[in-house]
Amino acid sequence: MFLVIIVYVCFLMTNVAIAEVRRDLKTLLHFILDRYPDDHNNVYKIEFSSEVGSLAYSTSSSEFSVTDNNKISIVKKCKIVINPHVIHLYSINAQAFLLAHEVAHCQLNHSQKLITNYKNSWMQEYDADARAGHLLILSGYDPILGLKNLIPPTEIGSTSHPSKISRLASLNGIRRNYEIENRHMQRLSSN
Repeated sequence: MFLVIIVYVCFLMTNVAIAEVRRDLKTLLHFILDRYPDDHNNVYKIEFSSEVGSLAYSTSSSEFSVTDNNKISIVKKCKIVINPHVIHLYSINAQAFLLAHEVAHCQLNHSQKLITNYKNSWMQEYDADARAGHLLILSGYDPILGLKNLIPPTEIGSTSHPSKISRLASLNGIRRNYEIENRHMQRLSSN
């Protein structure tokens, strides 16, 4: 009887913790997307599954409809699946990077493109990192810190993902370009 009560209490605590993680991630996703004005025709849904083979993945699909004035409307539906038992162990910058990276995969239609070799897969990852970096900079998060905290230091790359070092170098260039552009815009506005 005592063992059953402990197991039941642990089960309830896990469900409460998952509900909190879900709420926090949805809030974070909305915060990131609210600062990105080009994304008004996309619908995002976060799902949780402990059967996820990795930390997260995303899928997307498009729906077409005809509006009242006979215009075609395209709505992209993006589903981000996250392992709830692992995500809460990461920093807020890492969680933000993960969400922005999966959003970027959806925005760039990566789940709908056929990957024929690792170079194409790596390019999709670099592109998603670049878009995520842009989203995070606009939202006030540090994409470099997010990626550093998300990927283990021993990560050397695989057939699906480039190495951590090359991804960080790419993001560093994006952040540097953003900072240069920002300084240039500030100089122009002060004149």
